[in-house]
Amino acid sequence: MFRHLMMDRKMRGSWDLGVVAFLTVLVVGMAQQSVQYNNDGGVQEETVTACIRNNQVLNLFTLQCQECPDPNSSPTTTPSYPVSQRNGAGLSCECNEGYANSGGESQPNCAPCNSSQVVSLNGKFCLGCGTNAHYDSTSKICICDTLNSIQVENIMDNFVDCVQCATTQYATSDLEQCISCPDSRMEFTGGQPCQCPSGFLDVSGICISVDDLVPYQLRDSDIQVTFENSGQTVSSKIHSELLQRNWILCDASNFQNTTACESVANLCVLQLYDRQVGACDIYLEFVRTATLGQQQWSSWPQEIPWLYHEQGVSEFSDFRIPFEVAQDKMLEFTARLSTTRGVVLGTQPLDNLIQLCGGNDISWQYLGVDFAQSCVLDLSDLRAAVTKLAPVDETVFIELFINDSTTDLIYPIPVQINNYLLQGVRINTLRYDDASSQYFRRFFLVDESSGIGVDENGASIGNERIVRYASEITILFFIQKPGQGIRYPIMEVVYRDVYASELGSVPVPITFETRYRTSLDYYNLTLLCITVITVIVGFVRAGFVASTFKTRNFITLVDGRVLIAYVIAYCTFVGAIFFWVSIACSLYWFIAFNAQEQFQLTLPRTGNDDWIPGLLITGSCLKMLELLVMLYRASSADVFIIDWETPQRKIAVGDRQVIATTVWRKNLVANEWQELSSTRKAPVTHTILFALVVIIGFSFQDYSENDPRTAPSFQTSQHYNLRTSIIALSVLFASVVQYAFHALFYDRFVENAVLQFIDLCVISNLSVIVTDSKSHGYYIHGHSPHQQADVDMYSMMENLKKEAQDIAQARGLEESGDTFEVFIPQKLRDQWDSVLDKLEDSVEILGRVGFKTGDTDRMQNLVQANNTLNQLFVKFIEHSFRDIDFVIKKRGFVERLLEATPEIKRGIFFEDPTMRFTNLLMLGMEVKVLIAEVAIFVFWDYLITNYVVAGLLTVLLSWALSFWFSTRGASNIAKKTITDGRFLTTFLFISPSTEKK
Repeated sequence: MFRHLMMDRKMRGSWDLGVVAFLTVLVVGMAQQSVQYNNDGGVQEETVTACIRNNQVLNLFTLQCQECPDPNSSPTTTPSYPVSQRNGAGLSCECNEGYANSGGESQPNCAPCNSSQVVSLNGKFCLGCGTNAHYDSTSKICICDTLNSIQVENIMDNFVDCVQCATTQYATSDLEQCISCPDSRMEFTGGQPCQCPSGFLDVSGICISVDDLVPYQLRDSDIQVTFENSGQTVSSKIHSELLQRNWILCDASNFQNTTACESVANLCVLQLYDRQVGACDIYLEFVRTATLGQQQWSSWPQEIPWLYHEQGVSEFSDFRIPFEVAQDKMLEFTARLSTTRGVVLGTQPLDNLIQLCGGNDISWQYLGVDFAQSCVLDLSDLRAAVTKLAPVDETVFIELFINDSTTDLIYPIPVQINNYLLQGVRINTLRYDDASSQYFRRFFLVDESSGIGVDENGASIGNERIVRYASEITILFFIQKPGQGIRYPIMEVVYRDVYASELGSVPVPITFETRYRTSLDYYNLTLLCITVITVIVGFVRAGFVASTFKTRNFITLVDGRVLIAYVIAYCTFVGAIFFWVSIACSLYWFIAFNAQEQFQLTLPRTGNDDWIPGLLITGSCLKMLELLVMLYRASSADVFIIDWETPQRKIAVGDRQVIATTVWRKNLVANEWQELSSTRKAPVTHTILFALVVIIGFSFQDYSENDPRTAPSFQTSQHYNLRTSIIALSVLFASVVQYAFHALFYDRFVENAVLQFIDLCVISNLSVIVTDSKSHGYYIHGHSPHQQADVDMYSMMENLKKEAQDIAQARGLEESGDTFEVFIPQKLRDQWDSVLDKLEDSVEILGRVGFKTGDTDRMQNLVQANNTLNQLFVKFIEHSFRDIDFVIKKRGFVERLLEATPEIKRGIFFEDPTMRFTNLLMLGMEVKVLIAEVAIFVFWDYLITNYVVAGLLTVLLSWALSFWFSTRGASNIAKKTITDGRFLTTFLFISPSTEKK
């Protein structure tokens, strides 16, 4: 009956809509050049808006704005129903409220309705309220007299009547339809539609007997969520609302209600997979009772969402990504999204969905890219970051899958929740092979719902809301042996929680990382073996060095000096091994990583993965200690200058005349020795500057980036192994260039500082003996083959001419050369020490400016001591003592290699054509000094990761040490050679080209 009286809305407006569309097309075709159109061919929105702004309407015939023809009408301003089906906003006029339009849309004829009438839905008729309805003057609508009724327009009789729905139905909010209740047992009762009968409870639209709900009672702990950082345990509102209901629905449907089962699973995730209470306990009961069906990787119930990897890493350890598949292209990830209420939002490509810091940099999805992203966010930023997941006001849960393009299958990425507790113990660590770790399937980024509390009646309480967020997300890829590919990744998530008010005022740190790891078991085992062997061999080596020290210093019993020598030797040996092993390993990673054409190798990381940082720092520190000890010993060496000159003229001394030689020759040789001790072929300034030019100027630093060259372009970090290799190679290259320059050109065609010093000794008729221990040292024989050296210029030129013509006596000691490595007898050493001991109170005047009382006596003591020592060494060299003598020998290769100490019954002079006396000069120590400077450079660079600053600090430290060495060496030479220290110059480490003459 009512079907004939009701008009379908779509049919009512279809004729008018067709007319308007026809007229619009006609007018647009005629006036196309005089109006602006959008890309779809319609009138641009700006043209219509201009008319609306002036309370006018656009005339589609003239394309001009005009007033509505009827004073009781106005331009249409909203395109919502029903206007949108009759006209568009600003394109026609509509009658004002309370008026019916008996005309057309282009020429409306608006007539007012009576005070007890309403306008029909199509806006054309005035209708009264029927017998089952009454007019409400406040809202100006007809209201049904009976509940649960819908309204029906009777156009023929001009009234709106009401029809009551059946008891098993309910009226829609727009009062247009009667909809059946979700459960057939539901009825309209007590003024409320769809109510379950007595003894039944409405559970999401299903009537369930109260007796059947007994097994589904929740404990208080079942809805509790613990927040670790806030120290709070909250009875969660979201668990109170959803857990019992979805438990019932999932179980009652035999797990066919997937939405309810999904909701229970996600509520378990909010409780961080705690097996003991709440949703997880219910979920695991589902798993135990469900019918088992075979899924990929696991015998998990097909009907239940998969949350736990119960078999640990063995479930997915056999699945690998071939290197060839992912080379030079992005890995493909898929994200499955669902909500707390169990609604599955579908799957989509991952892109940057889990990067809370935002940005479009997804280069980490390329094979081999170590990626790190960090930021600080407040609550609004976190909310904005998660809205890209889904436009829902709920916690969104994510399952990650990686796509295998070889099989077109996708595999789940196991997730480690760092906060997961098993019986109160945190068991998850980010290790692929850790059998004790528990892996999961789902995680969330931000949770604002579970931190809202309720009381025992389910009402919200006023406690402050707690927000939990993923503060750290790390995706780990584990690389197998070469050719075996990459294991599927695992993810670690670290959650933190904070009160919402604090999050709004204090931003929180967020990090997102991807890492690649290689099995370093054999690598670290090798390093362990080297370390153990080094420790053992170091003890033996240190014992040998300490024994040599004891013998060379005439020490009969082990004392503190021997123990100190033992410790220093041990540290020196261990430091050298550790440092060179670190450099060798760094060079291996540098070559292997940068030389790979196809990505198969990744660099080790710090921490437990790699021992190199520890070995490198330890070795560098011990190298610096070795440098200090070496400089200290060199600047403490005993030096004496032997004068062979025979006095032939008298010199006025006060009021008397004495026969003596001048002191200038000795001062000159002493000063040259001091300069020579600080001379370097490769000064640190030149070396570091040259190395920095190579590293930065020639972009050698680009090879320090941890970039496998699989991604087109991305911002990556620099690896310490690569940086160490670049520093070592650059300094090595700079040093080799300087050494080659000196060996091939400078020393041959400009000057050789060592040979010039030996020539100076011969011309000055002075010999130099220097010892680094009581018995061991070096001797430079400077006895001139001419009668006198303290002569005028003419005589000197004549002497040199005779040598050039080979008519003078040959240079050298007993025709065995000019330089010797010597072992002096103990008697000679005792006499030398006894003379030096008597000078303790007198040597302080050698560098002092001005005179004090008693200086004359001190000067006489020094002169007498100098003459005594000079006569002692002259007679020793000339074999004048019967009980203190020496022999000249040639030392074998093995003896030189082992630096063996022979039995010293009498002095032994070993011929030294290689001039090993430079071991006590910077020229001889330069290689060791250079290695120590590399260690310093590497040490600073590891700490601050800046080549320029590390190089500058290396130069400054080297300058400080050189100044200390030069100053201390000058003071030592003045005291040991009994030379006025004011005639000695101190230098920083200099090159021969800058040496002052």
